[in-house]
Amino acid sequence: MDKANAANRAWAGAIRAVLVLTAVAGGVWLYLERGRIREHFEAKERAEVYGIVWNTSLNTARRQAAESGREILLVHLDLQRKSHPHAAGLLALRVLDTEEFRCESGNYVLLLAARTPREPARIRRNREEISRIYNLGERDSGTLLLIDAAGKQLRRIPYRGEPAGELLRRLSEPEEGSSGNTVNQGGEKP
Repeated sequence: MDKANAANRAWAGAIRAVLVLTAVAGGVWLYLERGRIREHFEAKERAEVYGIVWNTSLNTARRQAAESGREILLVHLDLQRKSHPHAAGLLALRVLDTEEFRCESGNYVLLLAARTPREPARIRRNREEISRIYNLGERDSGTLLLIDAAGKQLRRIPYRGEPAGELLRRLSEPEEGSSGNTVNQGGEKP
């Protein structure tokens, strides 16, 4: 009986040691691979449109902006809109789908809030959150926002049908009287 108990205790100790070593090895692996794991899950928050990879999550975009020191460029499109869908379509064709915009897009962390016919639930929730925070409705389709890493809106630029070069110049030049056009993260005028 004592030999059986000793054998059982030895097996139990060996099993515990294996479990502890497995847990420690798993913890070390998670710690060392945390960047790649985060990238894997953030990939679900991205969409490739017009040859550009866009964020669809405000939190992911804010984290990337903080890490890189760049501003966030939010493009709001409503591609399901029945009345006046041309603003979003023109922005897509004349600006977003151009080589000039693709080259310039590296200066920003890109965030896309696009309402499409078959958007996944996660992207829809992200878009709805962005629309609520920055007070973006149907009438704002085709609007670009510059946002800092803290989430504060710096500029709101409605698309007026101009080609990519003109819109990019409007993005880069300081706005006159910008204090009336800024919106804080809560979506309220300051």
